[in-house]
Amino acid sequence: TLPVQTAPPQLPLRVMQKLIFDKQQWEKLQQLCEQGYPKEVCGLLFGKTVNGTGIKKVQKVQVLTNILDGSHKDRLDELLSMNALPIDRDRALSGGNFEFMIDPVEHYHKVRESENEGLDQVGIFHSHPDHPAKPSKTDESQPFLAGWSQLIVAVHAKKFLEAKAWYRESESTPFQMQDILIE
Repeated sequence: TLPVQTAPPQLPLRVMQKLIFDKQQWEKLQQLCEQGYPKEVCGLLFGKTVNGTGIKKVQKVQVLTNILDGSHKDRLDELLSMNALPIDRDRALSGGNFEFMIDPVEHYHKVRESENEGLDQVGIFHSHPDHPAKPSKTDESQPFLAGWSQLIVAVHAKKFLEAKAWYRESESTPFQMQDILIE
């Protein structure tokens, strides 16, 4: 097991959270984020949580479509008309260069597919093109992310720079860094 990142001492968590990646999935994650540059890439992390330990073993990485990128205008308009997105119309029509919006139907299908393979969603990832691998103000304001690992990948000039994992117990608590290990 190779440590990629070790979290510094922070506020106490009930259980210290860790992400353990299968080596092939770690490499896939890096490639997906590099290929998506200069736009933000987002996806899901699937695997298993080791009971009561806070350790999440990532066995599958799935990229998601950014419906803000302009090529999904009809779906974006449909979701906006239903008030099904947590952002305003101007942000939604910005082109998706520095923001990502997941289609809830695509998310549902990826989760169901992975559940059929015996895997659970254990986290979410996204890249930060030419920015640090730490939660931005936008990341901190996102609803419904508490309880999942948040992996942020810094990609600079089309190259993977680093990834850091973050976790928060509730939407009112700050993100805390997690350990990342590669097996």
